[in-house]
Amino acid sequence: KTEVFHCFQKFHAFLSTQTTLKLRCLTTNNAGEYINKWFIEICAKNGIKRKLTTPYNPASNGVVERYNRTLCERVWCMLSTSNLPHAIWGEALQTAVHIINRSPHNSLIVGIFEEIWFDKSWSSTHFRLWSFHAR
Repeated sequence: KTEVFHCFQKFHAFLSTQTTLKLRCLTTNNAGEYINKWFIEICAKNGIKRKLTTPYNPASNGVVERYNRTLCERVWCMLSTSNLPHAIWGEALQTAVHIINRSPHNSLIVGIFEEIWFDKSWSSTHFRLWSFHAR
């Protein structure tokens, strides 16, 4: 929690210098790390609209909660169909996020997140079945 502001500054600097994208809106909960004067000032200075969810109400974080559920379901599916141990849950999670970021999404009119973020086309030829290969 103490590093949120610093991490946000780094992310915003990366976004501003490495992409053509502009952060327009930031949705956060009402936790202290998001409503302090520094966070409010940096958002106002950069024209970032802030949306705060209702405190102590996880249901108001519906999109985030659903995304977390989607990630967990994909990880469980990957691990169960491949008969891999649950100890590699972290790697499965990274793979699930990688796949989602490179898949079409109904919130995007054209392209995929990867193409929009890096402003270039991509190939899915590196995708492989998630399985265990004994040596």
